Amino acid sequence: MDVVASCALLVGLVLQASLLGANLFEAVVDVPNWRRPGGLAAYRSFTTVRNAGHFYRVLSPLTILVLLVALALGWGTLARNVLVGGALAAAVLAEALTVAYFFPRNAKLFFAAEAPAEAEAGRLVDEWGRANLARSTLVAVGLVGGMIAGFGLA
Repeated sequence: MDVVASCALLVGLVLQASLLGANLFEAVVDVPNWRRPGGLAAYRSFTTVRNAGHFYRVLSPLTILVLLVALALGWGTLARNVLVGGALAAAVLAEALTVAYFFPRNAKLFFAAEAPAEAEAGRLVDEWGRANLARSTLVAVGLVGGMIAGFGLA
């Protein structure tokens, strides 16, 4: 694997690790706070200018693009292609999940003119938290596969 392909893979993996870190931050910090009385209202009030979606809307497509470049430039052994392709597929699936699942729920939870009723908000937050753990697992599996390829272990 040449230097440019290696660098592209490294940058792609750093970006993917950043996505994983953001997902884990939301799981450990945001979701428990949303579950507290007044937590959702507090979050809604301090995310009027910027929110986590701004981060994901930039970083996720950039991750996909860089991993695609890394796959194309470093095309080689079957094992490497499968592992880097798997990292890319995980990034694409995580983005699809974000757009299809999280964006609509975020709109209901955080951006609608009126906050959802307490029971609905609790249900949405619980579902959101579980889906975020699934998304985090997907990103982590892709990241590990990419690291195995990057370190030449396959």
